[in-house]
Amino acid sequence: MRSILADPKDRAWRLLFILAAGLAHLPFLLPTPLWLQAIATLVLAGLLPGALLVELLIGWGAPRLAAMERAVLSIGAGYSSMVMLMLLLSYLPGGLSRSALLIAADLLLLTLAVVFILTRRSAAPPVGHPAPEPQNPAAQRLPTTLIIVSSILLVGGFLRLANLGYGEFQGDEARLALRAAEVIQGYENALFVHKKGPTEILLPTAIYVMSERLNEVAARLPFALASLTGLVATFCLGRRLFGSLAGWAAAMLLAVDGYLIAFGRVV
Repeated sequence: MRSILADPKDRAWRLLFILAAGLAHLPFLLPTPLWLQAIATLVLAGLLPGALLVELLIGWGAPRLAAMERAVLSIGAGYSSMVMLMLLLSYLPGGLSRSALLIAADLLLLTLAVVFILTRRSAAPPVGHPAPEPQNPAAQRLPTTLIIVSSILLVGGFLRLANLGYGEFQGDEARLALRAAEVIQGYENALFVHKKGPTEILLPTAIYVMSERLNEVAARLPFALASLTGLVATFCLGRRLFGSLAGWAAAMLLAVDGYLIAFGRVV
């Protein structure tokens, strides 16, 4: 199964990538619900740069990963790139604005796309000698894999996403929301006085900046989606090591683990 932008000749994937980037801008130009703007922020500043980063890091001609494994890597790289982008913007003088984050995210996408195109051209195989298409056994078991992953996402998603706005910000959540407001307003010490890493502040801050408002669902959503991604990553790792049954059992155990559910439902 081909991955996003994996083949420079595959125009459909490139068009899909450009279309996704364009659609991610629409919620900020139209009156849309906050949760949709939150998802658009995660796609524009996280998932799309992460997908390009994975393609650059894996490199041309590398053995193809299963689409699900590549998606997990893209989401993980997307969270990392989003945090780094927000961290750099927070260090600039003055506060943050939607236009500044939009420009920064678009510049990041454009830069990664240019680097991707240049590296693919330099690494292209000689004319008349196309690169061999590696066999992907996972693709032959696609229906079974989809059923297994769907069961994991249904159970894990219900326990993590249902009634995500169950209550107002509590304890540390309220403190993190205040820190996010301080970052937006340009307080330089907002991140340095925090006793933990900046990720739990910067992810809600990105949504706060882009949506110009923040509620409990929008602030908790990035962490719930990260928790779901972790379940799929667990299945991928278990399948690689011991087979699909072991991967499914490990992911389902984590899907119903109360400790992980709790941390998937808070900021």
